[in-house]
Formats: sequence, C-alpha cells, structure tokens
Amino acid sequence: MLQKRDPLFMQAYEVIKNRILRGTLLPGERLVETTLAKDLGVSRNPVRESLRLLMQDGLVQATPNGQIVHPMTIDDIQQIYECRMMVEPFAASLASQRIQPSEITALYHYVDQAESCYASGDIDGTIEANSFFHNSIVQFSHNQLVYSTFKIIDNLVVVSRNIEMKVHQRPPDYLEDHRKMVKLLETQKADELHELVMEHIRADWNYFKKFAEVTEKELLTVNSAR
Repeated sequence: MLQKRDPLFMQAYEVIKNRILRGTLLPGERLVETTLAKDLGVSRNPVRESLRLLMQDGLVQATPNGQIVHPMTIDDIQQIYECRMMVEPFAASLASQRIQPSEITALYHYVDQAESCYASGDIDGTIEANSFFHNSIVQFSHNQLVYSTFKIIDNLVVVSRNIEMKVHQRPPDYLEDHRKMVKLLETQKADELHELVMEHIRADWNYFKKFAEVTEKELLTVNSAR
C-alpha cells in the first residue's frame, strides 16, 4: 500500500515501473486500473495518471482492449539494439577522453557487482548492475545530448535484459567484456573501445536472433525458476 508522502500518482508510477523493469509485470500483460488500484490501495485516478506517464516512457502501450506492458516483439528488440549500436560505441569513445578516476572506480564496482550477483544466482541484481554499467559509460561521455538520446530507450533496454536473462538464460560470457571496456577507458584507447562496445552489443543481438522463431507466448514467458 502506498504512503502519503509524495503525490500518489508518482508513487504508483514508481511501483508499476519497477514491476515492469524487474519483469514482475510481463511484456504484453494487460494493465487493469481497478486491479492495480486495489493492489496499491489507492483510487483509480493516481493509477490512470501513472499509466499515462509510463506510456510517455515507452513502457506501456494503449490497445483497443486497454493498456498493456510494451509487448517487446523481436522487431521491437531489433530496433532497440540498432539504437544502442548507434549511441553506445560513440559515447564510450567520448568517455575514454573525458572520464574521471572516480568514474573508473564506479565502473569497476558495477563490474564486480554484476559478477558477484551472477555467481550467487541473483539475476535481478545482475541486470541492475549491468544496466548501471552501460548507463554510466554513456553518462561519462559528459555529453548531455548523447546521454538524453540514450535515456529515450533506456527503460526498454532494461526490459530486453530481463527477457535475455530470465527467458533465454543468457550465459555470463558477456560480463568479461565489461572489465575489458573499463581497462580501455583507463588507457584512453578510443578506437579499440568503440569496436569492443559495438561487438558486445552485436553479440547480444545475435543471441536474441537465435530465438526469433519462437512464438510470442514463449518469448513472453519468464522462466518459473526466477
């Protein structure tokens, strides 16, 4: 139940957004205002306003039958990865020339956290650390327009990671790239870093493409062991 501190619609927004990003609410799942309102202990008005904000974030879509969590089809995921391949390698190149020592330390922390979470079976923690890592590299480009461009798709990137990790059970080989990226940032090797980030994202997309022939039902079903 929500508390009376921040506006109720903002509290509802944060709760529902967190459930979508963590995969508790699945891609394509219908969002019923009355059900959500009862669950959160509020009236329908705050829920309605929160869903409007989530639509602006790209996490919720309107359909003739009501609002649903963004369905995240293979075509949607392809577009997300195409955007990432446009933005992240360039941002990483910029970051290699502008990053501060404290920011390098932060990135190593996220690398260690992701590896530790994966080893302990904490998939949500792995996804969170992975997201902080990639988000931070773009932020450390110290180009606000580049970062703002990335933030447009950032939420959908997190949802795609949930599918990758919880539905398709992505092995941890990609985590090794993260440590290499930080080393290249430290040594200011912009060209090598650009190539590594590009290949890293492309490898993620190639992993997804292996599942392009699965049905929508299989795509949207999260492994029950999560």
